[in-house]
Amino acid sequence: MTGGVEPHGGANVWKSDGELHSWNYDPENRYDWERKVEELFNKGVQELDPKKRKLI
Repeated sequence: MTGGVEPHGGANVWKSDGELHSWNYDPENRYDWERKVEELFNKGVQELDPKKRKLI
């Protein structure tokens, strides 16, 4: 795996339906924290202002 400053490059790991999501393999029965991570990813990808994205 590689990294970078763009968090959405790791969406395949953090989102419950990602191919590299290595825990809780059932996206239908997500943990509360997994839902929160996905909510933050979705908010972040919709915000174009870098300062506002950092706040998310």
